[in-house]
Amino acid sequence: MRVTDFRAWLKSNGAKAGNISDKISNTKRVDEHYGNLDSHFNEDGLATIIELLSTDGIGAIKHDIPINSREPQNVTSSLKSAVTSYQKFCTEFPPISKSFRHNAGFGKRMEFWIIGEMLR
Repeated sequence: MRVTDFRAWLKSNGAKAGNISDKISNTKRVDEHYGNLDSHFNEDGLATIIELLSTDGIGAIKHDIPINSREPQNVTSSLKSAVTSYQKFCTEFPPISKSFRHNAGFGKRMEFWIIGEMLR
């Protein structure tokens, strides 16, 4: 997950500080539970994760992220909203796969330079 770039993207799209913090926290939570969200984006555009965070018509929860709340549907909705925002971010700024960076000779500095240039 590209936290620094995602934070900058949220800010550039008008999100307020508290909302940015919540989105980052919720996205990290999903990333830590299901694995690298950039890899999931490269696999299926985060469709599987978003489907797991969707509830059915009666509010049944499909994911297995531990939730300590009296309102797990609200927490699940917040997690889904954060991942959907990350999906939009990845659509605008797709993750560069490790194999691409290795084959092209790029490292993290080059990746951040490319993203920085795109944000200008």
